[in-house]
Amino acid sequence: MGFHEGRRIVLKHIREYLYEEGESVPVCSIYDIPYVKRMMAYLGEMGLVEDIMALDAFEKQMRPIPRKDWGTAVIKAIEAEYEFPPFVYKEVK
Repeated sequence: MGFHEGRRIVLKHIREYLYEEGESVPVCSIYDIPYVKRMMAYLGEMGLVEDIMALDAFEKQMRPIPRKDWGTAVIKAIEAEYEFPPFVYKEVK
């Protein structure tokens, strides 16, 4: 795995989970998302400590965001950092 590729994979998983399950199962930490802890453990086994530290820093950066806005803010931050094409947002009425 290349430099920061592990972080990209984990953040892509987080983004997809939040789009697919974020409304029905609200979370307010990346560590509450299924498989993230296991993915982080795999990064550790591969010696990708910098990726783990970057993901932990990302978590700390997102922590102060209010719970109701957390998922959307995380998605936007991930899309901005990696220039992922945005998913179509559902309009909430």
